[in-house]
Amino acid sequence: MLQKGRSRGLTEFVFLLCSWTSSPLGVEQLVVYTCFSDSDYTPTLISRLVEEPFFKFSHSGHGRAVGGGWAMNRKRSLLTPEGLKFTVDMCVRVGEVNGMTAFTFVDAFSDIQSLEGDHRKNVEQAITDIMQKIDPKTRDALYSKLAALIKQE
Repeated sequence: MLQKGRSRGLTEFVFLLCSWTSSPLGVEQLVVYTCFSDSDYTPTLISRLVEEPFFKFSHSGHGRAVGGGWAMNRKRSLLTPEGLKFTVDMCVRVGEVNGMTAFTFVDAFSDIQSLEGDHRKNVEQAITDIMQKIDPKTRDALYSKLAALIKQE
């Protein structure tokens, strides 16, 4: 996977981008490969991936693969300041297009009760930030889920 540093990760990504995007199955595999990678460079790769013309957040499979892969790596998606900011930004971005797909990013927050101290405060603030950036009327299910997460004690 993309774990050997920035230059190797970018080289691998460009190779995959060029060789795998000629078919829908290849696109799906590229999204999964990129989003499940454990690298400091993964947010950059995901950001690049979602800007490619073949990528569509409106396709639930694309958005769910990004959210599912990124959210599973809680070490990066929640416990680093850069990762938490990226999680917030992506959740809001996906939520604007498809509120139900944004639930895959919300899954990253499902273990909030096990967090303590500054980590918990940071995650609670991140949830609040998402809630402030989405429309509670058009994304009521997403908003309610986020509200429920920070009310749990």
